[in-house]
Amino acid sequence: MATRAQYELVNPPTDGISKVRFANTSNLLAASSWDKTVRYYDPVANEMRVKWDCAAPVLDVCHSADDSVLASGGVARQLVIHNVETQAMTTIGGHEGIISCVEYSSQTNQFITGSWDCSVSMWDQRSPNQRVGHANTGKKVFAMSTSDDYVIVGTSDRKVFIYDIRNLDKLVQDRVSSLKHQTRDIQVNIEQTGFLLTSVEGRVAVEYIDASPKWQNKKFAFKCHRYLDKETQCQTVFPVNCAAFHPQFGTFVTGGCDGLVMAWDGDNKKRICQFPQFNTSIAALDFNLDGRLLAVGASYTWEQGEKDVPPDAIYIRNIREFEVERKKRREAPAAKNNYQ
Repeated sequence: MATRAQYELVNPPTDGISKVRFANTSNLLAASSWDKTVRYYDPVANEMRVKWDCAAPVLDVCHSADDSVLASGGVARQLVIHNVETQAMTTIGGHEGIISCVEYSSQTNQFITGSWDCSVSMWDQRSPNQRVGHANTGKKVFAMSTSDDYVIVGTSDRKVFIYDIRNLDKLVQDRVSSLKHQTRDIQVNIEQTGFLLTSVEGRVAVEYIDASPKWQNKKFAFKCHRYLDKETQCQTVFPVNCAAFHPQFGTFVTGGCDGLVMAWDGDNKKRICQFPQFNTSIAALDFNLDGRLLAVGASYTWEQGEKDVPPDAIYIRNIREFEVERKKRREAPAAKNNYQ
């Protein structure tokens, strides 16, 4: 039987999808939503295993390293632990403002939260309500990603802060985004040498952590998720809401408010492919552990104000290698040997 290229998950969130995240050790998928739920799916069987009802809209969710628990945060300003086996919920910390981002550090075995209260905090689930690390950003946190060594934080006013993951008090770098408009997403690459920045103005930046000129000279930005009307020559620019790196090839996909998911080869600065258009904005993306599945959260993100929109949906796409594999560079023809 042929494998379906793409299918929709049952029991999707009923309001805006904020995040989709595959587990680290399996194909199970977590999703957070503005409908005040965290949902846990088996995408291969196409069934929802668990639904947790939360106190307020949930803006982010992530797994622990062993996938035994999920952590979520959102409008309730609480960091909540969801036990996958027992289905219990436990609040282990909180912020004074909305929690916009939740990440996990496998190096420290701790959860990290970013908030609109202009701070980043680190939490150990074994010590409820006790921060084990804290940093004041001075700006609202909009996006966050982690590597083995660093926490990379995107904030209001286009600021990018890089912190030592073992000591949040240590600010390693203070940057201004190379993009001219608000940051929507940050994703560290698989080599952990750099990261993507996406913005509301149809651009993506490829940046590098090392501040030396050797590395900074490699960074670049490009336009994407734009539509040009050939008749009027009027261009519509769409926010780039999310991105995800392929775990095998190191290429990446971006999702925009134009309903498109595009795959890119950052090394060769080329687009690899464009998937068939979805019927609404792409709010969230994630690859599974071997890169064979891509979860797509199709959910209107209010870029065009109040209007009738399609129902929210999570799609699973079975990825074929040619859709995400780097394009081989064409070799220049060999010079003729005039001495033969």
